[in-house]
Amino acid sequence: MSELLIVIVGMIIGTIASLVGIGGGVFFVPILYFIFHLEIHECVGTSLFAILFLSSSAFLQYSKQKKVNYKIALLLEVPTATGAYLASLATANLPAFLIRALYALVLYVIALSLLRSVKQGKSVEETVETAVPTRRILFGMLISFLVGLIAGTTGISGGVVKTPIMIIVLGLPTKIAVGTSSLMVFFTSLAGVLGHMQAGQIRYSYGFLLGMSAAIGAQVGTRLSRRTKGKTIRLILAIILIIVASNMLLN
Repeated sequence: MSELLIVIVGMIIGTIASLVGIGGGVFFVPILYFIFHLEIHECVGTSLFAILFLSSSAFLQYSKQKKVNYKIALLLEVPTATGAYLASLATANLPAFLIRALYALVLYVIALSLLRSVKQGKSVEETVETAVPTRRILFGMLISFLVGLIAGTTGISGGVVKTPIMIIVLGLPTKIAVGTSSLMVFFTSLAGVLGHMQAGQIRYSYGFLLGMSAAIGAQVGTRLSRRTKGKTIRLILAIILIIVASNMLLN
């Protein structure tokens, strides 16, 4: 029964996460913690492991749709992956309550930024050729390193932060940011997984089932993205983040 529940949960998460451009860690971590009762550090490592499957599935579909900006992905991913790896090595020494508090705080800040962009944002042509000023890219790289530190500590893969950064800081169209994030999330998760493997903080049975089922769901989510407006995607993402962050703090 627990295996069936994992598969169902994984498919649902994969669909939603791939639609809004996140790795799924915002769902994986609390579900592993509250429902399957894994230790918080194992939740982080297992979440990152499952995200490898989800993000690779989403990327393959978005690349076919020409929704991936490879230049931006490369420029932002190097500092992000570096931060994720360094943070993953230090996670074992952090108290569980501090991880949950950091996790919730980051999600609240991002959610508010997304809601503001929904209210103020204008329609933008969905093309990967969108020009981005150099100063914005440099600022984005700095923030990306900090995102990596958060990702390696909380197990969120960084996608939940990267997508808003590309939308708000770099000015990329929402769907391009979502597709580009899917590629970046894979490498950030891989860097985090390497650190958690060394610390023995991954439950592979949970991670594999969640990851494979989420990969199937990602095929559904990426197809739904074609028929969903950018503002709608940002609004859904913001609401999800507020709910998850509140749940982590209250529990």
